[in-house]
Amino acid sequence: DSNEGAKGLKAVWTDKDDETLVSVLRIQKDAGNQARNGWKPSVWTAAAAKLLADGSQKGGAKTSSKCSDHWTN
Repeated sequence: DSNEGAKGLKAVWTDKDDETLVSVLRIQKDAGNQARNGWKPSVWTAAAAKLLADGSQKGGAKTSSKCSDHWTN
């Protein structure tokens, strides 16, 4: 269905997606973007952008919010 956008789909995380997320978090940690109470919002934006650039397409879009939720849960 052409009206079915990625917005309503659940993000499906592959092992490659998880590896990409961990890689971004390591880079961001080295850059000092981890606060005492967690990651800065820009970290999740960077993770979502990297996943998009790498062609992560399984399930719905992996937004910054979904990246954060996936890491936390």
